Amino acid sequence: MTAPSQSSHEALRVYLIIDMPIGAYLHYCAQLANGLAGTGRCEVRVVALFDDRNKPGIPDDERALFDPRVGLEVLGPAGGSRVVRYWRFFRNLFRHVREVRRGHRGVVHVHTGTGWPLLDTGVLLLYRLGGIRVVRTVHELTAAERIGVPTSTQLAVGIVQARLAHRVIVHHEAERARLAPLLGEAKMSVIPHGNYLCFRSEPSLSPEARPSPGGPLRLLFMGVKRHKGIEVFLWAMQSLHQEHAPVLATVIGRVNTGDEDLLALIRALPNVRLEAGYIPNAALGQYYRESELVVLPYIKGTTSGAVQLAYAFGRAVIASDLPCFREIVRTGETGFVVPAGDADALTQAIRRAIEQRASLSVMGARALAVACAPEYAWDRIATRTVDLYEQVLGYQSAPSPTAADAPVAAEDQRRARSERAASSTSTT
Repeated sequence: MTAPSQSSHEALRVYLIIDMPIGAYLHYCAQLANGLAGTGRCEVRVVALFDDRNKPGIPDDERALFDPRVGLEVLGPAGGSRVVRYWRFFRNLFRHVREVRRGHRGVVHVHTGTGWPLLDTGVLLLYRLGGIRVVRTVHELTAAERIGVPTSTQLAVGIVQARLAHRVIVHHEAERARLAPLLGEAKMSVIPHGNYLCFRSEPSLSPEARPSPGGPLRLLFMGVKRHKGIEVFLWAMQSLHQEHAPVLATVIGRVNTGDEDLLALIRALPNVRLEAGYIPNAALGQYYRESELVVLPYIKGTTSGAVQLAYAFGRAVIASDLPCFREIVRTGETGFVVPAGDADALTQAIRRAIEQRASLSVMGARALAVACAPEYAWDRIATRTVDLYEQVLGYQSAPSPTAADAPVAAEDQRRARSERAASSTSTT
């Protein structure tokens, strides 16, 4: 299908939508936006719906992640009364929609909403009523999954929101198989989660540096959040403390609203150190350098970003058997896989890590090799994403999503297996 003549030379304009200009979603969108800008095929802007009330504005260390060609915008800045904040937000939202509509080649790519179902659904409806093409990456079907187990109503709203998109991206085949009956196979595309090698950008950080030999095995747990399996982790650490196992954990990161009761449980454990709150990007390397193993016993999740971050620093992991983790974590090679929610299995895995401590550096080297595989490179991910935008706009014929994704994925997997085999040979 050829493009209409009046828009054939107009730049493709891409708007990446996130909830706040801070944290994991911003990190993901920064790498995707940089890759998109690097293709030379589009102009890119990251649009945050609201400021983080506790840390207004875009922190300098977050802004530094972006290519200068990428625009950044917050529709609802903090400050003033609630009435003032919402007036600013809706004023800026309508201006934003008007801007997207001005050209023939504008695409909105939604990554996460605010968690307020009416508002998030209303924003999507506004895009659709405005004739704007919408792509949605399902990092999670509903924002309620970040806090607890979503209700049937919340899941139904999540499905409605996903159906409002013209095309849906997921990160792995298992998630496509789960959502295809709800959203339609033709609507689905699989594009993997990219690496987080950007956090290795400062050579002097020496990401592979490890604690001195001897002493307890040092673990790292990111985020005081129930869906990350922190209660399972604390139970395991309590058991290990009772048996005097040589292990010491550090829990860092932000606390989910509603999970504040966990702070007292963490502080009560002698073998767990707590540093709750926002962790600047520049400090991440230090925490990973001080750890030997990253623990990710998630109860639920659909994306492998946490694994990619650990791998970027050359760290092996203990991860739960969620599909998003199983496809990238290999027991005995890059870490250990345990059943989600099984505290006994997690305890046993930590014991195995203590016994196999000398092998953790080899596992970490293999983990880094996985992160460096072509299938997780942002330039390749960005190219596939721009192709999808063109299909959604009708400027390319749209092949079957399965047929389109399979050859690239198969070649990526073949190369990754070869590289991991080479890395395994060189490090053993």
